[in-house]
Amino acid sequence: LLGTTWGNMGIFFVCGIHCVGKTTICKEAASGMGVPRYSASELIHTQDALALGPTKLVKNLDHNQNMLIQAARTVEDKHNYFLLDGHTTLLTEAGVEKYQYMYSNF
Repeated sequence: LLGTTWGNMGIFFVCGIHCVGKTTICKEAASGMGVPRYSASELIHTQDALALGPTKLVKNLDHNQNMLIQAARTVEDKHNYFLLDGHTTLLTEAGVEKYQYMYSNF
């Protein structure tokens, strides 16, 4: 669990590899804490429905992360704190890539 503040906002980022239970844990934690929960994929999709195709393959890493940051800033307008679950590695056509851009911008 990574926690950070961004202005007056607190983002609690729960990360891990695919299918390990991040969303399940975040739903339970968000309910207990009384804060909203979002997945990185859901937020990216709200900004650009084509960024993530029908598979989990990411076509453009920079674009993908910029969409996540924009969406998180939109969430900031609604909530002071929220849980975000996502991956520290992304699937591309080239394989699995580690991507840390998001950490320096939240």
